[in-house]
Amino acid sequence: MAEIDSAKEIYQKEYDLAAAKVTALDKKINRVSISRLLLIVLAAVVLFNTVQAASPWLTILATILALLSFTYLVSVQSKLEKVRKNWINYKVVRENELGIKNGQDNIYSNGEDDADDHHPYALDLDIFGKQSLYAYVNRCASPEGNEVLSSWMAANSPIDAVRQRQELVRELAQDPSWYRDIQAKLLFQLKDNKSYGKLILDNLSKSIYDLGSKFLRLYVRLAPYIMGVLLILSVYSASFGRGVIWLAVIHLIIAMGYAGRVSKLSQGLSKISDGLQHFSYVFLMIEMKDWQSKLGVKLRKDFVSGNRSVSLAIGELGKLLEKLDYRMNILVATFLNAFFIWDLRQAFALIDWRKAQSMHIQTAFSNFGELEALISLAVLSVNHPSWNFPVLYPVEERILKVGEMKHPLISGDKVVANDYCKDTHQIALITGSNMAGKSTFLRTIGVNIVLAQTGGPVCARSMDVSMWRPVSYMRIKDNLNESTSTFKAELDRLHMILEEVAAHDNVYFLVDEMLRGTNSVDKYLGSKAVIERFIKLGGVGMVATHDLQLSNLEDVFPAYLKNYHFDIQVKHGEMLFDYKLKEGPCRIFNASMLLKRIGIDIDEA
Repeated sequence: MAEIDSAKEIYQKEYDLAAAKVTALDKKINRVSISRLLLIVLAAVVLFNTVQAASPWLTILATILALLSFTYLVSVQSKLEKVRKNWINYKVVRENELGIKNGQDNIYSNGEDDADDHHPYALDLDIFGKQSLYAYVNRCASPEGNEVLSSWMAANSPIDAVRQRQELVRELAQDPSWYRDIQAKLLFQLKDNKSYGKLILDNLSKSIYDLGSKFLRLYVRLAPYIMGVLLILSVYSASFGRGVIWLAVIHLIIAMGYAGRVSKLSQGLSKISDGLQHFSYVFLMIEMKDWQSKLGVKLRKDFVSGNRSVSLAIGELGKLLEKLDYRMNILVATFLNAFFIWDLRQAFALIDWRKAQSMHIQTAFSNFGELEALISLAVLSVNHPSWNFPVLYPVEERILKVGEMKHPLISGDKVVANDYCKDTHQIALITGSNMAGKSTFLRTIGVNIVLAQTGGPVCARSMDVSMWRPVSYMRIKDNLNESTSTFKAELDRLHMILEEVAAHDNVYFLVDEMLRGTNSVDKYLGSKAVIERFIKLGGVGMVATHDLQLSNLEDVFPAYLKNYHFDIQVKHGEMLFDYKLKEGPCRIFNASMLLKRIGIDIDEA
């Protein structure tokens, strides 16, 4: 995993700042907690003395002051704890980046659920799962973001779409503090893992939203005013006081009559009000940002159109659900329903919100998922300033040229950079010794093509690349459940690749040591026939092999195939690998030396 030392210092400073803020807030919260305890003791002493003094007005006044003071301290502590939680999340985001630098697992999803053994390249190139490209890149907390990023890595995208992603990723990389605030704000989604957009729409489409008559709606709106008038009149006449009591009972009966339907209405949306407030804050950040990129401007327009603001709509929904949750406290619910018919009041407000706003919600959350995926790529760019954005070309131009390309998942002290240019041939035939680097080079090319097609930077000094659709043949294994032998699995994979090459002109194949499950004669003849078929189909890609005889195909197809190799140097009986790609076929192999190391001598005669 390449260097992020320049970013590491920033992460460490920001982590230290967050840790200091959390420590300071802990002290403030402890002081408020002690103040609450002292207030309770003081209030008890004062109330005892006022009762002893037989002064009811003084007792009432002391009680009111004590309750107000206690409520104030509770409010102060609640605000401090929210600020503390934000700083903790701020710290966790930085701690995660520092941990990844030190080889620890990313706290975000590794995409294991997206792993597919039958995918054209994902298994061979380690795209999904533990220690994968997705696990290294992903910074998406929401299910929508994870879905978008995985789809970009798993499939080819139109060149214009990828160019727009590149532009927006560059813009995001210029303002890392902006997207880090978003990461901190939505860190709760790692545990929550709810798809808020889908959850809202699924629940707001229920038939239970046909609730109550027009008269009931009108009365619920007027009820607080009617109750207020009766309360004022009760000062002048006791009969109005009895009217207040009877009206409160009627309100409670109405609320109880609709309690079941209101419960169903709020059932799927309960306990998400806090999360919606977080999303409201994040959506407001998107709406307020002065976007320069084409995709950023479009994104903002989807969030703000005319007088409509998605952040305000989501904030309103969060507050409505929070008010509806008051009914969970039976004492509070009794008081509110008696005076305001509270449950129905909030239910009707939720229905009105649904009619006015719900059509924009799915678009907002889908767009945010795309932004999260782009933030992931921006983090990659910020963490690796030596990486660069590839220059993209239409597939018709058939370009692949890389300078100092490395594998992004190999640590900086072990990775070796290589150059490659496809301008004089269509197929690169790579021969070489065991462990010399053939398979790693094929994966390096493949994984950087995947990074390029997502819209992110690649682990290279430069890359000119057409919008290739990679397919691979590397990790071939049998399957007992499907009664598939290794050779049958190889044939199936080769058949898939040949069909892809025949059907699409943008396929770039990566084939590593084909037909391992048969004898050497069939292996050579079969491999030769497959390569000739690739040439006949006009295929483009790389083939790695130990079979030196195949290098003779360059003489037969000099305009189409070119030989490359990885070799070894032997000094003082030791094998030295430089992992550098060189032109021409390999002349030095190491199987006999490796066998001698385990006590097996080969008769070289």
